[in-house]
This record gives sequence, C-alpha cells and structure tokens, in this order.
Amino acid sequence: VIMGGTAALRWFSESLGWDFVYERLRSLYGRLWNNLNSIEKVHLLSNQGQSGLITFWIDGVDPVDIVAQLREHYIFGRTIIVTQPHAVRLSIGAWNRESDIERISEVVHDIAHGASQ
Repeated sequence: VIMGGTAALRWFSESLGWDFVYERLRSLYGRLWNNLNSIEKVHLLSNQGQSGLITFWIDGVDPVDIVAQLREHYIFGRTIIVTQPHAVRLSIGAWNRESDIERISEVVHDIAHGASQ
C-alpha cells in the first residue's frame, strides 16, 4: 500500500503536476456542488470551494438508504453520523471523470425524487 501510494503521488507530481491536480479537483468539486445544490430536497453540509469531500443529506431519506441506493449504481460513499442531521459523504478526486460527476448528480436526483428504485 505504501509503495503503491508513493508511486501514485510520484506520477501525479511528475506527469500531471500539482497545479493541474488541484485545479481539476476544484473544478470537479465545484461542478458536483452546484449540481447537488440545485436538486430540490438535497441539502449540502459542505461549503462551495472545499476540497474533495462533499457531505449532504436528502429530506426524508435515511442516509443508510442513500448509501445503499448509490452503491447499486457503483457510487460508493458512507454515512456520517456526527452531523445533525446524519448525512452522506462522497469523496472525489482528480481521477474522476466529468461523466462520474454527472452520474452522481443524476442518481442523487433520482433518490431525492423517489425514482432510483
């Protein structure tokens, strides 16, 4: 794990450059934040302009159920129980594609409107 992590960091540094990595993450995060913020019943705990962790809840939907429904679409997150209300946290990174952000947004929209099942 340490060797793999070190190799990945070296590749990011040498092949992409940290400016690219940070700007891409900022762009993807901003896009996801804006998309989720525009969905009725979705509430963001994360602020606009944060890093790669985004935390949200959906009115009337248990976070455990949200995580389970996301998983059905191969979107992996976790529940956060130290917040009130409890929420869901997703992690995105420079390795995500724009299509990943759009898919997350679509699935969260469907969950919020009862259409994911």
